[in-house]
Amino acid sequence: MLMRDKKRPGFRVQTKNGGAPVLGRITLVFLFLACFSLSDSSSAGRLGWSLQEEREAVEFDFIPASDERSYARRIASEIEKETDILKDEPLDDYLKIIGRRIIERNNLRELIGDWDWSFRIIDSSDVNAFAALGGHVYLSRGLIEAVESESELAAILSFEFGHIIARHVHQHIYKKLARQTDFSPEEKLTGDQGWETLSGLFVSEGGVYMFFSNLRHTSLQVEEADELALLNNYNAEFNPQAFLTLLNRLGRRERPLPRWLRRNPWNQRRSRKISSSIRLFPSLTSPLTHTRFREFKTRLESLMQPSSRGATRQPVSDQELLLDVTVMGDRDWTDTGIEVHEGQEISFSAFGTVYLQEGNIKVYCGPDGYDLKTRQQPFTDRNIGALIGKVSILLSIEIDEGSGREIRHEIREKFFIGPDNEVRMPISGQLFLGINENLVGDNTGAFSVSIVYFPIRFFPFP
Repeated sequence: MLMRDKKRPGFRVQTKNGGAPVLGRITLVFLFLACFSLSDSSSAGRLGWSLQEEREAVEFDFIPASDERSYARRIASEIEKETDILKDEPLDDYLKIIGRRIIERNNLRELIGDWDWSFRIIDSSDVNAFAALGGHVYLSRGLIEAVESESELAAILSFEFGHIIARHVHQHIYKKLARQTDFSPEEKLTGDQGWETLSGLFVSEGGVYMFFSNLRHTSLQVEEADELALLNNYNAEFNPQAFLTLLNRLGRRERPLPRWLRRNPWNQRRSRKISSSIRLFPSLTSPLTHTRFREFKTRLESLMQPSSRGATRQPVSDQELLLDVTVMGDRDWTDTGIEVHEGQEISFSAFGTVYLQEGNIKVYCGPDGYDLKTRQQPFTDRNIGALIGKVSILLSIEIDEGSGREIRHEIREKFFIGPDNEVRMPISGQLFLGINENLVGDNTGAFSVSIVYFPIRFFPFP
């Protein structure tokens, strides 16, 4: 029996004429790099985007295109009210040159619609970049100041375009609405009522700027954006190696960085994957370069230093932590070593394979579990073998005299995780991970789980 591909809500790939889906994961785009074809001399060196027609219909149905464009304009207006935008025409013009080249060389207007693409600089010393709805991209001044070449600047935009193409922001909005309201997959956000729903979500997250600038993309989403960033950069004739150079240099900085730029075991694996992907590209004979890049950096450096407004509106993002945990299939529970608190939100992203019967290679599953439900599992309404978690408050431990087995007396609350999930902790206690099966002794294999969380900060006064 073959393990089924995991399904992602709202993520659909169709043929141009409305036929059946041909691909379910945008990361498969790199399978085509091994068999790329060079186009004619009018697009010298460009990799053929063989998925363009099939992926033109990639969209999230819950926000119609016309409404999204309207919402995006309101969002951009709110962001400008909530933070300091560096308004300088020469700087803006140069970003437009880079951004539009990437868009045109990758046919992004045809791929995802005629949005109001814009590229703005936030006048903050923070090192960050993010994409909002409708093609609006924001780069912090601190990040741009760390860039040392035009290809590195293009890599940042290409990475954010990757999030846009894969609809990662839409996925976050969808999940948060589903979790915080009675929003259902059949509903659509349209008109003024849809905007009221979105506005309520933004208010609950601290404002529009806070919502978009601090979205915590999962490791899978970041890897998808990485792959598309390399392809976007190469097709626009920028050096794809610049992306890896920038990530590695920023990873060595001592100042706090957002998760996608920080050095940790996950980012080290990420760098190795990017390096392997880069080797699939043919060499660019003469990577594009504009003499205006140095003028751009010089002008930026000559302007008055940013105010603290943008920085003060950031939450304690430097406190974000990431932990990688191996969950063995033949173990009841794996202690993560993390003490959590009731109401704390923790993100999980997992991959790997667990075999549910030793010696039987046909019965296996990923973190979404095997398509079977039994009474011999903690969650009887979920697939057996799926990734689950629990929060435990240990009361006492005793040893069974007959078997010598440890018996834990505890208060515990279990919750389902699966391959990718953000969970609000049900109680305070120690965090454990396991699989959705009670009889695990004959299992083999393991899941690798990335955990992203912000430690709870306690203050002496309310």
